[in-house]
Amino acid sequence: EAMGLHWQAEGRTARYKLERLMGRLGDATLSSVELAEPETQALLAATWSVEELWARAQKQNPELQEAAHHVRHADAALTAARLEWLPMLMVEGGYEESAMGMQEATFKTGINVPWLWFWKNGSKNSAAKAELLAARAMAEDARQMLREQCRMLASELDLAQAELRLSVEK
Repeated sequence: EAMGLHWQAEGRTARYKLERLMGRLGDATLSSVELAEPETQALLAATWSVEELWARAQKQNPELQEAAHHVRHADAALTAARLEWLPMLMVEGGYEESAMGMQEATFKTGINVPWLWFWKNGSKNSAAKAELLAARAMAEDARQMLREQCRMLASELDLAQAELRLSVEK
């Protein structure tokens, strides 16, 4: 009976970890609470494949969402850096009338040619590309780590369920 309670607690701990992995707040007290018979049956009935866990975790995991946000931000920074290579046309005009009745109109135009300062734009583009590559690498690392956590937690849950079944049968 003591082993049954132990494996019930292990099963609840595994479910708590799954909830945390999905980005939800788990109840940390679950692992130390004795289970009633309906709860034991609920634990034994819960079966999730690694692929199901992975699909849910990709949608709900906050670390993965943060990594995706960094990739989008770095991509926008690279787009902005690339736009700095385009020339900018500036137009300004005005009309004035003095107190003595004289009228004057002014009109100015200008063009900013960014190719003259190629080292500035080149360094901005290089930095933005490096930032995007780093953000993508971080996102892939987060994805791989999350996938491995899903595998480990699914294994822990399966083990706890198997041990709980054995203890219930005895």
